[in-house]
Amino acid sequence: GSSGSSGEVRLVSLRRAKAHEGLGFSIRGGSEHGVGIYVSLVEPGSLAEKEGLRVGDQILRVNDKSLARVTHAEAVKALKGSKKLVLSVYSAGRISGPSSG
Repeated sequence: GSSGSSGEVRLVSLRRAKAHEGLGFSIRGGSEHGVGIYVSLVEPGSLAEKEGLRVGDQILRVNDKSLARVTHAEAVKALKGSKKLVLSVYSAGRISGPSSG
């Protein structure tokens, strides 16, 4: 790996009690848009939020499946296909710009 990148990759483990239970987050992006899979929404109080998933995080892998060049539908399928999810997420750090508050 090359040092000098300000971002970090971390693992987020999510285990759903029931197969049909919601994940607690939504994604956007996909290969059909020419971009990766990004977290677009994290539900407050959800398991995803407790585990540290943040809006804007890029999901690199789900379990052993790389999401580098998958469509949005494939990514959703990968996320919903397992009760236990281990996500490799890349956080680019704070989004630069004026800080509010």
